[in-house]
Amino acid sequence: MQPAESPDIGCLTRACEGDQEAQSIVLRWVYPVVARTVRANLPRRLPAEDVEQDVLIKVLTSLSDYRGCGPLEHWAARLAIFTCIDVLRKERRRKEVRLGDLSVTEMLAVAALAQESARIDQAMAADLVDRLLDTLSAEDQLVVRLIDLQGHSIRETAELTGRSVVATKVRVFRARRQLRSALSRWGVER
Repeated sequence: MQPAESPDIGCLTRACEGDQEAQSIVLRWVYPVVARTVRANLPRRLPAEDVEQDVLIKVLTSLSDYRGCGPLEHWAARLAIFTCIDVLRKERRRKEVRLGDLSVTEMLAVAALAQESARIDQAMAADLVDRLLDTLSAEDQLVVRLIDLQGHSIRETAELTGRSVVATKVRVFRARRQLRSALSRWGVER
């Protein structure tokens, strides 16, 4: 449960000095945004709880780096995004997913995608999207998730990732092209 207001400078200072009550206030304040950010930017097969804990530890250990230029939640969300990028980089084993790598039900779902009239299960579609996104680099995955799956604007995504608007546009354009290429290798033309 969040406190009524964000932690004040005194609370942040005490948290940096190791005051457990102040740290608890800070963690309760940033936890909802950290959890939302992590769960939105990781594939469902990865344990979000572990990553959330890692981010909360980073929040506490790097709280002295917070300069107060923006809301504490935004700063924590950026930490969460960069942690997600690191996790995705470690998770990635190979860039290409072959049709033969898919399970029978996933192959049926791909076949259903190829037929415009067919419908597929939402959970299966989410798994296929995760598989497709696995073909991208961690940074590309994040940009596609933020823009195409979560509905953030190019400008918001640029701010969250610390890139320029132009660099973000180029990255999402190239990532989408790679996704179309992966789909065409699977026999789905879009």
